[in-house]
Amino acid sequence: MSGYKGVLRRNKCGRALSLCAIDKDPGPDGITMNFIQTFWALVKEDIMGILHYFHEHHVFKKIFNANFVALIRKKEGTVESRDFRPISVISGVYKIYAKVLAERTKRVINRLVNKHQMAFVKGRQITDAALIANDTVLIREPKVEQVFIRVLLVVFEVVSGLRVNWRKSSIYPVKEVSSIQTFGSILGCGMGYLPIVYLGMPLGRRHKDVEIQNNILTKAEKGLAQ
Repeated sequence: MSGYKGVLRRNKCGRALSLCAIDKDPGPDGITMNFIQTFWALVKEDIMGILHYFHEHHVFKKIFNANFVALIRKKEGTVESRDFRPISVISGVYKIYAKVLAERTKRVINRLVNKHQMAFVKGRQITDAALIANDTVLIREPKVEQVFIRVLLVVFEVVSGLRVNWRKSSIYPVKEVSSIQTFGSILGCGMGYLPIVYLGMPLGRRHKDVEIQNNILTKAEKGLAQ
């Protein structure tokens, strides 16, 4: 904790300021990070005074922590609220102090987290060890011995603690498969036929079909409008 309680040095705050993006929207006071960086020599005494006061007394004036919600148009001819994207704008002073704390955290975070975990470890992401099991596709040859892959999935369940929901799983034949009923009985899952929708995309149809492309565009427009 000594790293957090240490004195705020001007050069460290200046470095934190240089790490802040300058192309973001201005805060509630109308001042951008670009302005603060450009005129740092002029405003640094005032800003350092604010940061020192907060660091020593743990009190931040509400004006520095206040944020406004601005509505940014997603497209021309905006009519409904969903046609706007809300963004939160906050003061540059708050951003600088948050960056200072973030830089101090980097020096000690390796002592707080296990080296085998994914989150908070440089070069890793929390999603690196995740499997979206509800959207997993297994492709096998149409042979009876191939469907015994269920044994491997049972082992996976035991080792991981996760479970495969066979009631929501289906087997889809490609072209004609004479033993498809047998395969379904062994796996204990449902039967289905192509084409299907997988991860929001049509599977088993020509990807150049106009209808498919129109559906994709419609979904994209709805997603942007939210």
